[in-house]
This record gives sequence, C-alpha cells and structure tokens, in this order.
Amino acid sequence: IFLVSIVFSFVFTKYYFLLTHEYYEPASSEKMALFEADKVFQKRVLVIFIAKYISTSSGISLDHSLKALCVITCVALLYGFHELLQKLSYRKLPFAFAYLIFVPVGWNYLALNSIYHSYDLPSLAFFCWGIVFFLQKRFFLFYLLFVVASLNRESTCFITIAIFAL
Repeated sequence: IFLVSIVFSFVFTKYYFLLTHEYYEPASSEKMALFEADKVFQKRVLVIFIAKYISTSSGISLDHSLKALCVITCVALLYGFHELLQKLSYRKLPFAFAYLIFVPVGWNYLALNSIYHSYDLPSLAFFCWGIVFFLQKRFFLFYLLFVVASLNRESTCFITIAIFAL
C-alpha cells in the first residue's frame, strides 16, 4: 500500500506541476525563498523554508525540492484521510477509499483553480491529521501539529471549527 501511495503521489505531483502555475508574481516560490514576497504570503513560511533548506544543503533546485515535498505531502494526506475515515466510520474501510480525497483535490487544484501555492496541499494534510489527533485524544501531537501547521498557513483555524462541528 505504501509503494502504491508513493507512485500515486508521484503521478499526482507530476500533473499538479504540469497543470498549475504561479499566478501572482509577488507571491512566487522564488520570491518567498528570498523573503521578498508580499507580506501576507511571506508569513506562510513552513514549506518554502524546508524547500530552501533542502535545496541549499543538497544542491538541487528549489523547484525539485518543492516537488519532493509535494510527494511527501500527498502521502501524508492519503494516510491522514484514511485515518480520518477510520475514525469517523463504524467499520474498517480499505485503504483504497483514501484515494477518493484526490477527486475533490484534483478537481479544485487541477481543473478549476490551476494556481500553484506551495502551502495548499500541506494545509489539507495538516487538517486531516489535526482532526485525527484530536479525536484520538493525542493532545500533545495535536497541539504540536497545530503550531507547525500555523507556520504553513493560517487556515488551521478551520481545524477548530471542524472539531466543534464533530
């Protein structure tokens, strides 16, 4: 299952980067890596900081490090969504159901939006894992993830709203 998830994540990442583009130049990955992006986007530092660290320490380009992080994020999203499905259902579901998350994700990011932001997919993975950790009553991991996810994007506030709804 893990190997299939990695292959699926590679394929999704390939088409994600082929079919999307960075629309707003002042918020581009290059500008964010140089800490010259518009203020609201520059606060979303987690992914670009990790990607920049990977590129400078390994010598690969920023683009390739962002793609590697995208693959890792897709795997994390698959496993996080599977855990969330398991937690919310009354029976054990096969892992294949986790791949259904990429129907709305693919539709939103590849078909409708086609704009690439490095922090979008990680925010989905953080969202799934945040709810899972809360429902499992693993509060130390929940709060740790909440703080790290807040460095990625301010949309972690939706984890709180989802918890209240659940």
